[in-house]
Amino acid sequence: MNLHPLLVHFPIALWTTYAFLEVATLWWRRDDSRLQWLKGVLVIAGSVLAVPTILFGVYAEELLEGRAGERLASLIEAHEEMAIATFVLFALVALAYAFFLTHNSQRVALFLSRWGWGVYVQRVYDWKVFLAQRIVTGWWIKLLAAVGLLSLVVAGALGAAVAHGPDADAVVRLVVDLFGRQ
Repeated sequence: MNLHPLLVHFPIALWTTYAFLEVATLWWRRDDSRLQWLKGVLVIAGSVLAVPTILFGVYAEELLEGRAGERLASLIEAHEEMAIATFVLFALVALAYAFFLTHNSQRVALFLSRWGWGVYVQRVYDWKVFLAQRIVTGWWIKLLAAVGLLSLVVAGALGAAVAHGPDADAVVRLVVDLFGRQ
């Protein structure tokens, strides 16, 4: 049973909402910790839910193996590559938000001190939190969100071309002409 079409909409919705909120903060300049938390939860949840979506996508590709024509196989490959690139981009953003939102290194060190790793982990963790704070509170995150949203649109259009054909609509046709392999 192919669950990819059912699951794929959850990471898309979460990542799209995150990206719009992130880009909207260019004009809506409020340093609200609740908004930071919401954006972090959206991108982290989207990344977590993308894992089974990708796995079921690989399974769906195996179901079609040997039965798909050359054109469909090339569209599936382009969709897969773009979807993985989108996942990696949003997963890196999610990782930065995870470090940013859990910036209490003493609590992490205390937890890991049970195994004798507390001091070393605290030093590495402090460095990662510092880097995450620079990324999450800087302009980089907005750029990553915009690029991620564009990548998500391209991956989605290629997926629509696989499911509904390359002439499903004008956007799908344009994306297939630009990114679909001939």
